[in-house]
Amino acid sequence: MVQLTIHQLINGASQRDAITQNALLWQRWLVEAGHTSEIFALSIEPDCEGQVRPWRSYRSNADKLLYHHSLGSPVVADLIQNHADGLVPVYHNVTPPRWFAGYQPDLAQRAADGIVQLKQLGQAVSVGWGDSAFNCADMELVGFKKTHVVPITFDETRYGNVVPIPPKAGANGPLLLFTGRIAPHKCQADLVRLLYACRQIEPETELILIGSEWAKEYADWVCYVAAELGVIDGLHMLGSVPLEEMVGAYQAADCYVSLSEHEGFGMPLIESMFFDLPVVAYRSTAVTDTLGGVGVTVGRKDFAALAQLIIKLWQDGEWQRRIVAQQHGRLHDFLESQVKERFFEVISGR
Repeated sequence: MVQLTIHQLINGASQRDAITQNALLWQRWLVEAGHTSEIFALSIEPDCEGQVRPWRSYRSNADKLLYHHSLGSPVVADLIQNHADGLVPVYHNVTPPRWFAGYQPDLAQRAADGIVQLKQLGQAVSVGWGDSAFNCADMELVGFKKTHVVPITFDETRYGNVVPIPPKAGANGPLLLFTGRIAPHKCQADLVRLLYACRQIEPETELILIGSEWAKEYADWVCYVAAELGVIDGLHMLGSVPLEEMVGAYQAADCYVSLSEHEGFGMPLIESMFFDLPVVAYRSTAVTDTLGGVGVTVGRKDFAALAQLIIKLWQDGEWQRRIVAQQHGRLHDFLESQVKERFFEVISGR
């Protein structure tokens, strides 16, 4: 392969951010292959200083500039006007603004801007990447002539030396887990309703929610629903936690449950596969792409029926083992060896 200069641009750099982690991995691959590659960002958290450079220091010297697009960004107009040659948008999805309208108007506006900017990018360049087929379909709808699926890589080495911290939850009943920012489209309130339904069958069922509050009003609503249903004692909202606590929760849980109605990829689904945790998920957006036919998926939110399914799964060890074995096969598709090969296929135009 011809040696190239391939830089990346992300809006915010943080070690806790999946986009940042993936950009750093791509950079390592590029450098190991002999290419020149740096990462630039509009904002840089202290944990990324020295690894990521400020966008203001970028000069137009790249053969390719991979721009990771999610929410609206003030940099898009500059990219289209001054850096369109070699620009490759990498789309991680924008949550429809309607989900935030009643909780965070500023976030709703950024989401709306992100959707408009995706269309502008599609008019300025012809080729883009998405980390799921769902995202690529969105790109094609707004004008991209050609798209490539390059999934997010599951970096299993990240968990190699972690000493897990078990959660202070779970004893004699099923322990359910969901990880993801507390936000309306993630539908944590529906998980609380499911907790209530499960407790009608197994009264000691508990639910762990891990994730930062994107919308405090919605987080308050989740707690209100739990209190009204009388299950607040079984709800553990841990917020954003260190990796050790997250791993502890995956290892302690009996089932990963997602009732989210909007996912651009869904890395926790892959993490659950890695930790041998059966997945039960509502079929929506990119969830079906990421699962690829494994786990248990449902097409409607019938909480009573879903609770029966989850309790049966909890009781049936053989069913759990079959699901976990199938999930292991799917996990392989997201490991570094597989995604790295796909990444270089796309970079080289093969």
